[in-house]
Amino acid sequence: MNKSRAMLISAVLLTVAFGGTAMAGSSVSFMAAGHTSSQSAVFASYLVSIPNEDPMYAFDTAISVSNVLMAPDGIDTAGYGEGYDKTGALEFHLWHHDGTMMAIVTDGDSPGTGLDDDGMLGPGQTYTVLLSELLDPGDSFVGYGWVVANFDGVAGTRTVIGSFVNQHGTMSPPVSHQGAGIKPMDMDGMDAGHGHE
Repeated sequence: MNKSRAMLISAVLLTVAFGGTAMAGSSVSFMAAGHTSSQSAVFASYLVSIPNEDPMYAFDTAISVSNVLMAPDGIDTAGYGEGYDKTGALEFHLWHHDGTMMAIVTDGDSPGTGLDDDGMLGPGQTYTVLLSELLDPGDSFVGYGWVVANFDGVAGTRTVIGSFVNQHGTMSPPVSHQGAGIKPMDMDGMDAGHGHE
């Protein structure tokens, strides 16, 4: 896949995931728009699953994805209310290091824990699964991935595990990535709080 095509696919994925509010070079929180996006997404920069008969040389990635549309009183989830998508399936879009892509959508038969009987993740729930459980038995994977949630607020972590390694990372963009909270968007999709032309 050439660089231009990869950039185009990434732009389309960002547009779908953030309801058209994502802009190159900006830090878009999961609810930057003033309305439902139907989807939100987090990015995992490194995922690995290498099965091996000798456990000393096997690697896997523990994945945790949370629907963050539940919070204590006084915490504004900026979307938990009328007209927002609160529950939905998860989509895993995985790019192997050789450029091939696979997509996995959760359903009632999905491995791991935390989903309801239909494969949906509701507010306050967390889905945990090993990458090896999402793949066909015995398959290897080294690459990156997007987790697209079919609801308006997602957060996630990934932990690479092996005999001599335990690398933990937060999937980005995290909730409240803008730091100062949700900014109103003008009609051109620019952040009205920063005075862009």
